[in-house]
Amino acid sequence: MKYNITEKQFKLFKKEVFKWQKKFGLINYHLEVVLDSFMTNDYFAMCEMDYRAKSARITMNDQWNIKPTKKLVKKYALHEVLELLLGRFNDLAFDRFVCADNIEESKHHIIRVLENTLLK
Repeated sequence: MKYNITEKQFKLFKKEVFKWQKKFGLINYHLEVVLDSFMTNDYFAMCEMDYRAKSARITMNDQWNIKPTKKLVKKYALHEVLELLLGRFNDLAFDRFVCADNIEESKHHIIRVLENTLLK
């Protein structure tokens, strides 16, 4: 069964994305949040980013294969912002010329963000 995303659900998703972006201190990203069709409804949302340009686009699929409850909409908004948080670390994993210091720096950046968010 397919469930179409309503405007209300998309507004909640977008609000949650920006809330988590701010909480995790990712405000230096130019972030666009859109509603669009995916080739499959197995994906609820996705995050595309350019770490070096500090730009990202989070897209919510306009059709889901499960009922899009408020809790799930919030969960997938958080999931995509976590993708953004881990973006630099992920880029380093695929970089041919990465050095251990870059990985350590990125890892500790993530740790500091989580410490500052979770211990508030």
